[in-house]
Amino acid sequence: MIDGLVSVVIPTFKRSEMLTRAIQSILDQTYQNIEIIVVDDNEPNDEYSLATQEKLKEITDARVRYIQQEKHINGSAARNAGIDTARGDYIAFLDDDDVWHLEKLEKQMKVFESDSSIGLVYTGSKAIYVSDKVSYAIVPHQRGDLRKTILLGNCIGTTSTVVVKKEVIVEAGKFDIQMPALQDYDLWIRICQLTQIGFVADEEIDYYNYRDGAQVSANTEKYETAFSRLNEKYKELLNQLDADEKKKRQVYELFLLANKALRNNNKKKGRYYLKKVLSNGFNKKALAMLLVSPFGYGVTLRLRKLI
Repeated sequence: MIDGLVSVVIPTFKRSEMLTRAIQSILDQTYQNIEIIVVDDNEPNDEYSLATQEKLKEITDARVRYIQQEKHINGSAARNAGIDTARGDYIAFLDDDDVWHLEKLEKQMKVFESDSSIGLVYTGSKAIYVSDKVSYAIVPHQRGDLRKTILLGNCIGTTSTVVVKKEVIVEAGKFDIQMPALQDYDLWIRICQLTQIGFVADEEIDYYNYRDGAQVSANTEKYETAFSRLNEKYKELLNQLDADEKKKRQVYELFLLANKALRNNNKKKGRYYLKKVLSNGFNKKALAMLLVSPFGYGVTLRLRKLI
């Protein structure tokens, strides 16, 4: 099996209490040729940065490195800082509130070994909505040449599932720090234009969601702005889609915005976007979400789990 060094980048911001759990899930991997780069995106020496440093003192493994950002910018800038200092030929990411399963890296490295043309491997995940006590599986389906497929929606998903060759992510231009949201999707679009994609079908991460306002997903407006930016950045690629593909892309955008609005208890805006989906033609999922939307996001999540 390929035994290249995997540099795991963990951006952390105001969540020191979860950080050691994330790090331990990396140290426990069956694939052990790793380094861990914790990028502290808190303001230097504020209470959150000091708490992060205290937590890291509990970890004695020499493979864990710590970087303090000169000032707080965002998670994309923190991830880029980790990429820049990474020594490995492969880059992986783990959000400070997520957890890897034990064989995640081993399974992904086997996929790289199986096909040298693959530049990125993602995995299935278990989405856990803590406040709503709902969880469901996110199962990969797309691999190979995804240059067009990725334009229709983020089939790769969150950064915590991904391992990517460093040369590929550098060529793609790393994360766009100007993106207010959808930073991962933006980067995957660029990477998919450069390389083949592989996946591990198993659930290999626990992907935690909190509805307490601390995550980027707590701001619907950021997603609206992000889509406007994406649509402008990739105008030429999107214009190459046929009519049916353009419709699929629009429906994906509307569904995501509806979901974010409902997640943030903005039922009016959520229903607005669901009605826009239905204006494109009958859609059972949109109709079902519209019907249950008055009952709260927890009910919407249970419906999504059934779907």
